[in-house]
Amino acid sequence: MLERWKHYFSEALNRELAPDRNSEREMENLNEKVEIPPPTYNEINGVIQKLRNNKAPGPDNIISELIKEGGHRLKHRIYMLILKIWDKEVIPVDWKDCIICPIYKKGDRM
Repeated sequence: MLERWKHYFSEALNRELAPDRNSEREMENLNEKVEIPPPTYNEINGVIQKLRNNKAPGPDNIISELIKEGGHRLKHRIYMLILKIWDKEVIPVDWKDCIICPIYKKGDRM
């Protein structure tokens, strides 16, 4: 059973996408080393406020409502963390982890 789920999600999440003309232009722009300014505090705050409620937490067990209600101090620390990641241009390894929980809805459970 686990092998079937592994195969299913491997196929679903690791598909090759058809080449897109827009992505080709974006790659050309990357080669030109276009400087993009880091996000502002207001942009990060806006993203935090748009987090959806009543969703399952990630591996850290922190729910979005807790982050939204964390106040200015927490939002500022998140902002500083994002700026540090922006400067280093390296995403933390833990941010690349996810947990997928298939939920039975209808049909054969197998």
